[in-house]
Amino acid sequence: MARRRITFVLAAALSRAAADSTCEATVPIDKQEFPFWLERNGKTVSLTGGGTRYKFGVAKVYAVALYVSEREVMSHKSIKPFKKKKAKSLSKDQKFFDTLSADAFPTSLLLVFHRSVGGEKISEALADSLADKLAADKLEEFSKALFDVLKDGVNAGTKLYFHCDGGKPVGIAVDQVTATATAPKEACFALLQTYYGPDPVSKEAKDGMAAGFAKLAGAVKDS
Repeated sequence: MARRRITFVLAAALSRAAADSTCEATVPIDKQEFPFWLERNGKTVSLTGGGTRYKFGVAKVYAVALYVSEREVMSHKSIKPFKKKKAKSLSKDQKFFDTLSADAFPTSLLLVFHRSVGGEKISEALADSLADKLAADKLEEFSKALFDVLKDGVNAGTKLYFHCDGGKPVGIAVDQVTATATAPKEACFALLQTYYGPDPVSKEAKDGMAAGFAKLAGAVKDS
């Protein structure tokens, strides 16, 4: 019986992985290619925009972009006040970014690396960015989960995904959409605030997301 259950669980996981996919068409963000959409767990999230994260202001580390569920985000009452705003206006409106960070709908962060970096360095750097946004025990869980999938490090072009799903644990994946590890649900807000909070690690990525969101909102008809 136990053997049959293990076989069933494995088959379900493989089936889910096969269903998860990315759009073949891509858009470049600082010379790194980002799919127009991701399909995961039966839901589609669409690319907004992004930019590059620099180290010491000069060395490119990775390009990062946010994906959102058009259907759920654009129809959500909390987003309505921002749908008609232009990119420059959104970039200056912290309430817009905080609303998107509230984890009320499916979102994904995709990091595409510009260069090779050790797994320990990535885990430590992200943990440092989240340190003032997560409780110590949750931060430790996040760091461990991240290092488990990045222990071999990354190369130029490696893709790192963080998936948020309305209060569920954060899914983490490398070079595939399907998550292979999970982190505490609280890590979602902390991650989004790292990139879109009042003091973002990349102003370029924050502005790029606002510009992409404005375009996306303009392409979606009001519900």
